[in-house]
Amino acid sequence: KHPQGGDEYQTNPNLCGRKTTRSADPASTVLFYEMSVAPNGTRAVLFADGHVKRLSENDWQGLKKAQRIP
Repeated sequence: KHPQGGDEYQTNPNLCGRKTTRSADPASTVLFYEMSVAPNGTRAVLFADGHVKRLSENDWQGLKKAQRIP
């Protein structure tokens, strides 16, 4: 859960039952993401290689579409 808002982080449903070690590009494969946009217009995204990045809403929407995340 998010420490401030209490919202649960969302998982990438496309990875259900798959081993993330087999990802072709773990640095750009989304594992978890914040459901809501932060007040500064970004959301945190955790990638399969372990790094976390805050993305603008436009960047998030593009990544979400590219990875077919509902």
